[in-house]
Amino acid sequence: MIFRTNVRDCLYLNWALPASALPPAPNPLRYDVREFAGEPVVFASALLFRQASLEVPKVPLPRLEAPQFQLHVCTLDADGVPSVLIRAVLVPAWFAPGARWMTGQPARGARFSYPETTADSSSWDWEVRRGARLEVAGEIGSPLPGVGPDLGTWDQTVAFFRRRGLGFTESLRGLRRMEIRRAKAEVTPVRVRIGEAGLLLRYLPGLDADGLPALHSAWLCGPMGVSYVVGEDERAAVGSQVPAPG
Repeated sequence: MIFRTNVRDCLYLNWALPASALPPAPNPLRYDVREFAGEPVVFASALLFRQASLEVPKVPLPRLEAPQFQLHVCTLDADGVPSVLIRAVLVPAWFAPGARWMTGQPARGARFSYPETTADSSSWDWEVRRGARLEVAGEIGSPLPGVGPDLGTWDQTVAFFRRRGLGFTESLRGLRRMEIRRAKAEVTPVRVRIGEAGLLLRYLPGLDADGLPALHSAWLCGPMGVSYVVGEDERAAVGSQVPAPG
């Protein structure tokens, strides 16, 4: 299935996590491991954004806007292609059944308080709640050295995360594979303060409140079109690890 959406106000939050704290990646994926301070680390990203529309060929849909939260872990597929394992997808409760049916993603209902950006906006606050919470405050600022491996220039750092054109979600049948095609977008570096982070720990088993490192990098993307091609990954093992519901 192919579907397209327009995304705006997309906040990227990136961390370098200890590889030893993560569960094994589902076959045939492997983590995209880097080294920092003599230890192997794996990058994870939280994406907070507004989905401004959704289009599915030959399926009439009303124009809907909905906030969304996704949690990605950087992986390599069986051929070594940079990809992400999508650990969580949170949307408003009314949107979750349709999102699961159309995309096959493990969408769950949550509550959101997201900012409305304008041309004059320079600071924002985000909150996502599903039992636990994630609270984020951000403002425009020059990119600062974060905690984790050096990925090169600012543009190279952004590209490391944004150019991952494959996304995988786990199901009882194995891995569900998506090709992700993102249009170019303006990227604004932001300085971020994380308040409550319990929601992240809920979807990153193996980490506790003292195990979440400081941010590696953060930015806000301008409006962009995104298209997805969704299907089963025939090379994935059936019965791979499935995240606990919720």
